Amino acid sequence: MKIKLLTVFFTIIIAIIFQPAQQTFAIENPFSSFNNKFGIHILFPEELSNAANLVNSSGGDWGYVIIPIQAGDKDIIKWQQFMDTTKKLHLIPILRLATEGDYFNTKVWRKPEETDIVDFANFLNSLDWPVKNKYIVVFNEVNRADEWGGEVNSAEYANLLAYAVNVFKSKNQDFFIISAGLDNAAPEAPPQYKNEYTYLK
Repeated sequence: MKIKLLTVFFTIIIAIIFQPAQQTFAIENPFSSFNNKFGIHILFPEELSNAANLVNSSGGDWGYVIIPIQAGDKDIIKWQQFMDTTKKLHLIPILRLATEGDYFNTKVWRKPEETDIVDFANFLNSLDWPVKNKYIVVFNEVNRADEWGGEVNSAEYANLLAYAVNVFKSKNQDFFIISAGLDNAAPEAPPQYKNEYTYLK
């Protein structure tokens, strides 16, 4: 009886060891374990406590919080404290990349460049995140001219988004890149606006 059990045990061990390798992805499936489906957008780290009280209320846990980070705001102490606080409050951070007002035209946000992407990837990879998946939204409402340097250009954004995927993933496979949210009320009036469906096509 003992020999039979040992034979079965070693057969299982050998089967596991020589099992063919399967492709794996570094990022975790967010549905593989329970977490809250609710989240909120905030503007400042000081709003984290209120955000946690809202999204983790009624028994919820590990809700989401999205916050913009501007190209000129790479204060490592500030942002590491933000990450530490999200961990303490059981919040999953989503960082939305942003530039700043254009120096020559303050009515629009400066159009991002590839160097912005590299700087963001290096900086955000240097932080200790509270969860494995590092969620990044690549800019905002890019179907509006005032969010894209004064003129909507979907091809430019598509190229920059593809570049962002490559750069962030080259730094850390745990980055999860999300396309910019679009203004769903924008009319079809180029170059100032593009309807979201036209923009995506």
